[in-house]
Amino acid sequence: MSDAVESMAFVESRGLPWWTDGSDPRGNALDRLQTATEMVVASGLDYDVNLTPVALAAGPFAGQQSAEKFATVRSTDGAWLGTVGRQYQVIQNREAFAFADSLVDSGDAKYETAGSLRGGRVIFMSMELNHLDLTLEGEHPDGTVKTYLLLSNAHDGSRALEADITKVRVVCQNTLNLAIGGATRRFKIRHSGSIDGKIAAARQALGIAFTYDKAFEAAAQRLLSKKVVDEQVLEIFRKAVWPIDVEEATEGRVESHPSTLAFETYLKAEDLAPIRGTAWGALNAVADFVDHGQEFRGRYETAADVRANSILWGTGQAKKQAAYQALLKV
Repeated sequence: MSDAVESMAFVESRGLPWWTDGSDPRGNALDRLQTATEMVVASGLDYDVNLTPVALAAGPFAGQQSAEKFATVRSTDGAWLGTVGRQYQVIQNREAFAFADSLVDSGDAKYETAGSLRGGRVIFMSMELNHLDLTLEGEHPDGTVKTYLLLSNAHDGSRALEADITKVRVVCQNTLNLAIGGATRRFKIRHSGSIDGKIAAARQALGIAFTYDKAFEAAAQRLLSKKVVDEQVLEIFRKAVWPIDVEEATEGRVESHPSTLAFETYLKAEDLAPIRGTAWGALNAVADFVDHGQEFRGRYETAADVRANSILWGTGQAKKQAAYQALLKV
């Protein structure tokens, strides 16, 4: 398993999850969608996180416990996951799954992936929202744009419990999270107080996210109808997404630049053939390259950690957004 993915379960027939770097893609390959009860076990998330007072290890006050700082500790192996303040409330993995179920009023088998990242400090799960799937007019028959609820949580105090509505093209497994107008696709619950009293607010936010779904469909169809030539795509990649001055850069720099490599993805990726020549195809090429082709390096974290964070929450999403905004202007 890569350093980013500590444990993971996924439905094998759906292909690799988009956040894995493929170094050991097997994980726990499943033959069908899972219920919450099944997936929490299959993904290695069936444990508790406990709060333990932090104590001084040396000096004249060795053993003295802090009233302000606590360690989050995994019950199964005693792993230290992080240090948090006294107001921090643990959201257990089983609670996160139950919360996800409560948002859609269903305990059916609908979880496709789940797992642990960064040594257990971050956990994730994704469930299908089949009633929000889209089939874009003019897309390849297998190019259904599926809809997922992606839930993530941190046990080290670095993140709130967060839910995202994400679109994934089945063929190439790209995430396409786009900020469209005022539509909301994300909501957060901080680690303070009980999670139970926040379900109603989260459901309201998810209802707003359905508005995002309609906006996404309209935006995607608009991009699909926009015809582009190769020169336009390359220019957008080199000016709006990965800026480079090709006249000032060396030939080697241009050849190895992300804009050039992403453009090669646009030209050669077989799954993009039905939509090549459209702005939608160009956007998916950016997503394909960011999710699967781009190399990541980490100074203080492993490359796999940097990759997972970029795809889920960071610069990877920013590059897709930059491409989306530029392609709208074509």
